[in-house]
Amino acid sequence: MRRKTTCTAHWRPRNAADADASFERLCRIAPNHAGLGEYEILVLYARHIEQAAPVAPEACAEELAALREEIAPLAHTRLRAQARDYLAPAWRRLAAALPRADFDPNDPDLHASYAETQIPDWDAVIASVQAVADHAQHPALLARLAQAFQHRQRPEAATLAWARCSERAPEMSPADLLRAASPRLYRRALMFEELDEPLEPTDFPAWLLLREPGLVHHLDRADSPAPVGAVFTAMAELLRTHLRGADEVEARQRLQALRPPLLRAYLQHGPG
Repeated sequence: MRRKTTCTAHWRPRNAADADASFERLCRIAPNHAGLGEYEILVLYARHIEQAAPVAPEACAEELAALREEIAPLAHTRLRAQARDYLAPAWRRLAAALPRADFDPNDPDLHASYAETQIPDWDAVIASVQAVADHAQHPALLARLAQAFQHRQRPEAATLAWARCSERAPEMSPADLLRAASPRLYRRALMFEELDEPLEPTDFPAWLLLREPGLVHHLDRADSPAPVGAVFTAMAELLRTHLRGADEVEARQRLQALRPPLLRAYLQHGPG
């Protein structure tokens, strides 16, 4: 019995010429395949990417829409495991045209860091996000930076960036916001939402610091944004006081005045 041919196994395009060859081979082995028209679209797009001029700044929105809404879904459907390699040149071309130092929160995906996340090129994401002077004010950029730190094996920086992101997006529950975080950190967010004494989403950064007290040693790094809210700062000072073995009365009073449930959590369970 003849083994059934899997079309994606014969489709591994790395460039336009390779895509043409793969498409011709597919036409020969499966001329009646229902997806031939869609594969042809992918061939034509690969050729377009290789031959077209750089994307003009005023065309970035249109190019992004076509790539994200038409080409990428089609590539993932037809190419599956090979889709990322196929799409990478298109995302790189778009990233080269998108702004880095300028960021519009009304169009957060029209920034180089978005396209670089799709490749993914995590070092480029970090550089592009940090090129925005006020990146620590924007949840979209903070989330990309946190993911990049996570993939570059910088867990403390990633955790603090996620905490800062939560601080800047208090309308979102931590569990919803941190779906792309590491499994360990995502479990922390789920634990936060299941506390016996519920806390507000705005309390998550301080509560997370209480559960991860070692983060206090990473709060002053210039390349890693951290929360700056009064409650988080009060928790940080209490933990620093605890680590020094100094008298905690004033630090406890400060946290008590701001958020009594967090002081109770500290007294009941301690750091960690």
